[in-house]
Amino acid sequence: MQKALSPMSSSSRRRHLPVLVGLMAASSLIAPVAMAAGEATPPPAASPKIPTISATTATCHAPKNLVTVSDFDPEAAANYRIVVAFKDLGAAAAVDENTTKEIFTTGNGAFDIYAFLKERNFAGSSFDTKKATFKLYYFDSDNKYAGQYADKNTIIPGQTRDKMVPLGNPLDVTYEDPDKVCEKTMPATPKVEAALVNNRNDVTISGATTNPQKNYRFVAELPDNSKVALPDVYSEHIVNGETTINVELVFGENGKLDEELYGKPIKVQAYYFDAEKRYAPTTYVDSASVIEGETKERFIKLGEPQVVTLTKPNESAKPDAPAPETPKPEAPAPETPKPDTPAPEAPKPEAPKTGWVKNGTSWNYIQSSGAKAFGWLNDGGTWYYLDSTGTMRTGWIALDGTWYYLNPTTGAMHTGWIALDGTWYYLDASGAMATGWIALDGRWYYLNPTTGAMHTGWLNDAGTWYYLMPDGSMATGWVYDAGTWYFMNASGAWIA
Repeated sequence: MQKALSPMSSSSRRRHLPVLVGLMAASSLIAPVAMAAGEATPPPAASPKIPTISATTATCHAPKNLVTVSDFDPEAAANYRIVVAFKDLGAAAAVDENTTKEIFTTGNGAFDIYAFLKERNFAGSSFDTKKATFKLYYFDSDNKYAGQYADKNTIIPGQTRDKMVPLGNPLDVTYEDPDKVCEKTMPATPKVEAALVNNRNDVTISGATTNPQKNYRFVAELPDNSKVALPDVYSEHIVNGETTINVELVFGENGKLDEELYGKPIKVQAYYFDAEKRYAPTTYVDSASVIEGETKERFIKLGEPQVVTLTKPNESAKPDAPAPETPKPEAPAPETPKPDTPAPEAPKPEAPKTGWVKNGTSWNYIQSSGAKAFGWLNDGGTWYYLDSTGTMRTGWIALDGTWYYLNPTTGAMHTGWIALDGTWYYLDASGAMATGWIALDGRWYYLNPTTGAMHTGWLNDAGTWYYLMPDGSMATGWVYDAGTWYFMNASGAWIA
């Protein structure tokens, strides 16, 4: 039989009471601590990601005032808000929430201020040059950023909700009215200069920075007060603000200008043809003041006339221009080299016993040893050629497959350009007649491979067409021939 447990005696109860009281006291201390921990406020969350905001104002050729927002949190795109305030005019409004979502999700973070103003019926000239302030906010729909909210009455009083977290610093932008900006930013005025380059008068136009550059126009007032427009084709192919015009090609005949144009001032007036109608009509000049009866409307005068002076080319420095050939001719038939020309009578004084000695109608050179000289002879820095009989040669001679030209009177070897019977040839520094393509002073020339005759006009070389100017130099850029414009690339090849 199990023994029943006897109740604790009073003495036992007295012995264990302090222990129970201590445990109860300990538990009573722990409980309040746990409650305090449960009631404590958690630390505030970090601020929302602050985007970068920037702006570009309208120009005549980019007529938009754009505000761009970048580096934002795409997952929170729906929570961003934009507020625009025109301080001086008291106009302030938030960009529509749907528009804002579109900006931050599909619009690459950019929007047009003009479109915003138009939606709010704010668009108008009264905003021109006024300062607009843009502020970014984050609408804390999930209560993540309590304690960081702005006073809603400081944003748009009476319209703004609570829980708006300000992001970063405001951005101030000076608004440019797209309808007026062109009036304040007129086309750039290009610089016009003339120079004699490689014995040709080149007019260089530079600084044509306004786009589209093809709309520039230039009118020259000649010494007789008549006006002539430079062909539009030059303006239409301005590259990087520059173009070069060969005056002889544009205004001359067979590569030559009227003598009266040289050395006298020519006024060149620059204009801009407002083909896109971007500028106010009040900026246009009377078309009759440009070239009466020929000029379109919508011309804007750029600056004052610029004076250039043309220099008469040195006719002995480059070949006289033969008549242009018919476009795309067949290659000229080879010419027969010039025959030897007998020396004229007595080009030299009576010869002493040494040096030059006349022998009938020919000349010999007697060396100090008393023997005749043969072959090439350098006398006083000038070269002569004496054949196998010791006779000084003149005119064309062929040696080892190379042609040379010796003065028909003195026998001196010729170098450089020479015109014979209306045909130009080039003799290099060694006196050898050049053939094929040669480069001189930065320009290319083509000399007949057989005869050495300088080519002008159209040339078909290995299936590629080139155009040689009246002075023989290869053309690049635009060429006007027989009423038609042709374009030659940088290597001179015709681009069909």
